[in-house]
Amino acid sequence: MSTKSNEPDAKFLGPSAEEILACIADAVVSIDDQGTILLFNPAAEKLFGYSAPEVLGTSIQLLIPPRFRETHARHVASFGSASSDLARAMAGEREVFGLRRDGTEFPAEAMLSRRFLGRKTLFTVVIRDASYRKALDEQRNLIASEMAHRFSNIMAVVNSVISLTARSVSTVEEFRDVLEGRLRSVSRTQKALLEPGREVQLVELVELELAPFRNDASSSISVCGPELTIPAQQAVSISLVLHELTTNAVKYGALSKTGGSVQLAWKAEHDGDARYVLLDWIETGGPPVKIPVRRGFGSALIERCFGLSNSVVKYNPEGLTAHFRIRL
Repeated sequence: MSTKSNEPDAKFLGPSAEEILACIADAVVSIDDQGTILLFNPAAEKLFGYSAPEVLGTSIQLLIPPRFRETHARHVASFGSASSDLARAMAGEREVFGLRRDGTEFPAEAMLSRRFLGRKTLFTVVIRDASYRKALDEQRNLIASEMAHRFSNIMAVVNSVISLTARSVSTVEEFRDVLEGRLRSVSRTQKALLEPGREVQLVELVELELAPFRNDASSSISVCGPELTIPAQQAVSISLVLHELTTNAVKYGALSKTGGSVQLAWKAEHDGDARYVLLDWIETGGPPVKIPVRRGFGSALIERCFGLSNSVVKYNPEGLTAHFRIRL
């Protein structure tokens, strides 16, 4: 004869409260009206670095950075005594800071609720780590600020190029052709600067400017120098100066006739905490060099970009040479 057990069949039982809390991805912490921790789910253990037995029965202040503890206590007290409508408004998501076991702080999003159990008030907070979102926000703000700064710099360079070009040419056609070449130089450099994750190498800027002027044998232009990273604020200036030197060499200098050549070499230099690149441009084999009778765009550009004290341009009969000391 079979007998039925008074115990309920386990397969008909639902999950326990502990099992439900273990499935919640966000940290859940409950305290009483004295701030004593009554509940601490597995996600909270992972977030704060404490095990539940370590914190149950201790004060919630353990999980709050010292400078926020007084404010937090006042907020909880106000929330506990507020009317239902006001409490609902106060329960909305707030940004707070938590304190991990290892002493590190982290930004968090918190939603608070309350329940009345007899004469006691129970507070439960759901906490989500906002570190990753904050980092993304900061990154977006940094990128936006950098883009605005670069756009401002580009416009300043473009305005300067237009103004100086207008003073250095005599016809509309010449103005158009020269200006287009200079603006293409700016555009090429900006493309290199704005690619995500790219570091701007000096050799890359050199090749961007010199590549269109290399002949099939590639013997008329030679470059030599170590790998060197160029800050964005200097890259445009260096590119423009190289563009001017190259176009002048093609029009009037070593690259204007067969047999002429250009050598471009650089090296790094340190002066205390300051870092410099020493850049040398040497032309040979071209027509005899004539000293210009008027100060052109190139001279004005060099002065603006690097300063005359850091730039030495010599119009030697056998070929133009230029030496630049550029602070990075």
